[in-house]
Amino acid sequence: MFLTLFLILLIFVIGYFEGLQQANEKMQVFPDIYPGMRLLVVSPHPDDEILMAGGLIQKILKADGEVKVVFMTSGDGSRDTVNRENLSPDYSAEEYIGIGKTRMQEAVATDTRLGIPLKDIVFLGFPDGGLKDTYYKHFSISDGVYTSQTTKTNSVPYDQAYQFGQQYLGKYLVKDLEDIIQEFKPNIVVTTSPNDTHPDHNTSFFAVQRAKEGLDANWPIFTAIVHYYNYPPKSGNLVPPKKIFSTSWYSLQLTSGERQIKIDAGKKYTSQYANSLDRNLFVNLSAKNEIFEKK
Repeated sequence: MFLTLFLILLIFVIGYFEGLQQANEKMQVFPDIYPGMRLLVVSPHPDDEILMAGGLIQKILKADGEVKVVFMTSGDGSRDTVNRENLSPDYSAEEYIGIGKTRMQEAVATDTRLGIPLKDIVFLGFPDGGLKDTYYKHFSISDGVYTSQTTKTNSVPYDQAYQFGQQYLGKYLVKDLEDIIQEFKPNIVVTTSPNDTHPDHNTSFFAVQRAKEGLDANWPIFTAIVHYYNYPPKSGNLVPPKKIFSTSWYSLQLTSGERQIKIDAGKKYTSQYANSLDRNLFVNLSAKNEIFEKK
C-alpha cells in the first residue's frame, strides 16, 4: 500500500515538473520595449497593478514611455481589512468607504514611487466585489442600478474619482474606459485574465475587451493571473498554470533592482501587506519574471 502511494506521488511530481519545464520552453519573450510606448494598466483593485505588472511599468518608464493606471474599484469591500483594524464583527458602510479611501491613498503612494504621475492614476470607484453583477446584471438603467453590498451606495462615493456620483451601471463602466482610452491613446493594455478566479478580475478583462471592440482599436491586450488554483508557484520563476497554458504566453525577465523596487512598492499597500495571505501573494508574484497572455 505504501509503495503504491509512493509511486503515485512520484509520478505526480515528475509530471508536474515536466509541465513546468515545457511551459518554460514554450513561453515567448515579451515584445521589445521602446521609447514612446504608452501602457494602460486596468487594475481591478489597488495592488493588482503591482502584482501584475510592477516590473513592466518600471521598464516602460525607464524607456521614456508613459504609463496610466485605471483602478476599476477602490478596494472598499475588504471585510478582512475592517476586521483587522477594528477587531469588531460589525461593519458599517462608512467603514468600508474609509477602507476605500485608505487604499486609494496607498495606490497613489505606491504608483508615484514607481514614477507614474499623479494625473495618470485614475480611480473609477465601482463596487469592490460587485463588478460582475454590475457588468452582467445591471448594464443599463432598464436593469436597475447596482447597490454595493458593503458601502450601501449605488453610485461612486469618492469625490476624487473619475466620475463622482456616477451610478453603478455596466454601460458607464465601459464608457469610462472608452473615454480614458481615447484620451490616453495606449499602444499596449494590461489587465487581469479572463481565467482569473476572482470575479472582479475576470470581469475587468471583459469590460476592457468590450471597450476595445467599441472603439475598433487594434492595440494588444496582455492579461495576467493574480488568483488561480495553486498559483503562483514559489520557485522564483513564474510559469502559467498548466491547465490554461498556451503558446500565447509571454515572459518578461526582471533585474534584481526591478524586483526590489516592485517589492518595496508593494509594501506601501500597508492595509493588504499586513495580512499573511496577501503578503505571500506579493512575495510570490515579485518573481524573477512577469508573465502575460496575449489576447
